[in-house]
Amino acid sequence: MLINEDFSTASGTTPPTGWSNNDLNSSGILWAFNNPGSRTFNAPITSPAAIFDSDDQGFSGGSEDATLETPTFNASTGNLYLSFDHFFYQDNANGTATVEVFNGTVWDTVLQYTSDSPDPEHVVVSITAEAGGSANAKVRFHWTGTWDYYWIIDNVRIEGLSCPPPAALGVTAITASTADAYWTTGGASSWELEYGLSGFVPGSGTVISASNDTTALPSLSPNTSYDFYVRDICGVGDESSWVGPFTFTTECAGITSLPYNETFNSTSSNAACWSVVDVNDDGDEWSVNTSSSYVQEGDRSYTIYTDFNGGNNDDYLISPAITLSGNERLSYWYRARSASEPNDFEVLISTTGDNPADFTTQLLRDTATSTTYAQEIIDLSSYSGQVYLAFHIPSGGLDGYYLYIDNITFEAIPSCLAPTALGAANITSSSADLYWTGGGASDWNVEYGITGFGQGSGTMVNTQNDTLNIPSLSSNTSYDFYVRDSCGLGDVSSWTGPYTFTTACGALLPPQNEDFSGGVPPACWDVADGGTPATGPTGLGSAEWENKGFGNTASSGAARINLFDNTIEDWLLSPEYDLTSGGPYQVEFDFGVFEFSFGTSGSATGTLGSDDQVQLLVSSDNGVTWTSLATFDNTYVTNTGGNHETIDLSVYSGNTVKFGIWASEGTTDDAEDMDVFVDNFQVRLIPTCADPTNPGATNITDVSADLYWTESGTATSWNVEYGVSGFTLGVGTSIVASNDTTSIG
Repeated sequence: MLINEDFSTASGTTPPTGWSNNDLNSSGILWAFNNPGSRTFNAPITSPAAIFDSDDQGFSGGSEDATLETPTFNASTGNLYLSFDHFFYQDNANGTATVEVFNGTVWDTVLQYTSDSPDPEHVVVSITAEAGGSANAKVRFHWTGTWDYYWIIDNVRIEGLSCPPPAALGVTAITASTADAYWTTGGASSWELEYGLSGFVPGSGTVISASNDTTALPSLSPNTSYDFYVRDICGVGDESSWVGPFTFTTECAGITSLPYNETFNSTSSNAACWSVVDVNDDGDEWSVNTSSSYVQEGDRSYTIYTDFNGGNNDDYLISPAITLSGNERLSYWYRARSASEPNDFEVLISTTGDNPADFTTQLLRDTATSTTYAQEIIDLSSYSGQVYLAFHIPSGGLDGYYLYIDNITFEAIPSCLAPTALGAANITSSSADLYWTGGGASDWNVEYGITGFGQGSGTMVNTQNDTLNIPSLSSNTSYDFYVRDSCGLGDVSSWTGPYTFTTACGALLPPQNEDFSGGVPPACWDVADGGTPATGPTGLGSAEWENKGFGNTASSGAARINLFDNTIEDWLLSPEYDLTSGGPYQVEFDFGVFEFSFGTSGSATGTLGSDDQVQLLVSSDNGVTWTSLATFDNTYVTNTGGNHETIDLSVYSGNTVKFGIWASEGTTDDAEDMDVFVDNFQVRLIPTCADPTNPGATNITDVSADLYWTESGTATSWNVEYGVSGFTLGVGTSIVASNDTTSIG
């Protein structure tokens, strides 16, 4: 052994004794032995190792030219071999790694790397000719570049070998169960191979002897990664070192046992057997999606991005070979990411091969518009033998966004087909009509319950009609239902579902209070972005009403609308309230006009513009006509902290009513920029002793103040309690007042 170096005695930029570390262009950058960039070393490379880390130096704009040279050695001893472990990692072809040999006069190149090597790679190369028998031979590892990544070197050996190792390992003729391993001999005519599952420990694999430099590896498993090693056998007791591993993966076996379900999940054994072809090489191709937001089940699906190319796609997702018997069907689930950017695709089948040109038969052309998964079922009963399936994004189609495919199944056509096209109609607050398209039966089993119920725990109904009315539901509640065909005794289809629907909101029985803590609009409320009190609301479902803390004191907690743009004419609509029994009732709410603010630290009170207006309206015919109960305009004064408004509903006793709060900027585009707030909207019995409203304080000095309020009823005496801001009721100072203004202090 002429050289045997693992760099265990090196440190910093100081090499082992006899080695030299040279900066040939005075760039200031040398080989290092302390891993300055904290790179990962993979066995058999261990720390310390030699590394030239261009990336760790950062971009300097200058070139790098550095060598790490061995001590001199005598190359006159016969056949010499250099071996080492390394990893060369480069980017944008800015770095070159060269191994050179000095014969006493000139340096000759024996190896050069301009692209990434395996991590790590064990290299064995003859240097006999390059060293030329020189008594002063040397080897150097030469880096040149500007700003690239790095080159790691370890376990450098130079030795004369009586049995040189083989080189150039490879594998050919790979099938699902066999592969032919080959190599270039180091000079022997017999060899020993060891192979096993990728990552196996040498000595634990299968060992075979070979008399040819191409040898079959038998009894392999499909779609499996293997390693193999080989060494020359030069004679009894004279073997080379092992060379390897060379890693390869066997082909996928065709799917011959059905049903076959492909979910593409991380646990799938056949997901890797699906292939992807980007025919037009546009860079957009099918790939595995790992976001849980876009799977139909499990943790993965397949997706393709098709945006910004004008529909110029030509991309295939191709199955492994599937063996059919003439009684099968295909099912799959699909969805789009955006309903406004639909994706078109086609399902193709081939009986001749898995190249794109083989897919000449279209089973279905479809367009994904829904952002929830839908199932498609295709009859394959006209096919027998080996077929391939492809999901194809055709050229000249839609300029979509993202398309997702998941949960693909090949299975025998069941004797009792499942129903499809589930839905619900005529939905009220207490009932709904469920419907479906039968698979062929005239008898069905239906199970329904609160959304998320476990099958078997719901309400089961048998019916002979493909429309079923279900009564006694709760209002404003989400329900699921499943249905299956019943074709005969013991012959039922699989369940289809769930289909989810939500019952309508029923009329509310007072007392009811809406504090808008759950957002705007709250459940059972609505908004509209058009219409007048005369016409009623139009454009239901969208408006400028939003959630904000009352008086801009928090990010949420009340209903707010900003009146600045003279296009504003929006409604906030309540559910119905049942006033048919009891009563009389009143409606009350907190109301105020405040200056506009993006913040949450509170706003000063304000005044509406010249023709700005907010009305509280009531309807007793479910929104056909509306009657104004109160109008707030530029004469309205908001007290500090807002006002509390109360309106008598006695004239509506015996009716079911709903309320609308209509806010309009008017036609005059005033300078006023005001936020209008509504909170704590309450319908309740008129109390026998009405609450006072609009409390305030005036004539405030450093030691006294006059408190006032508005009497809402007929009281002539009032209890007043006051204390330091934030005090708890019951611990303050209490007084009895005989006027609606009283002094404290």
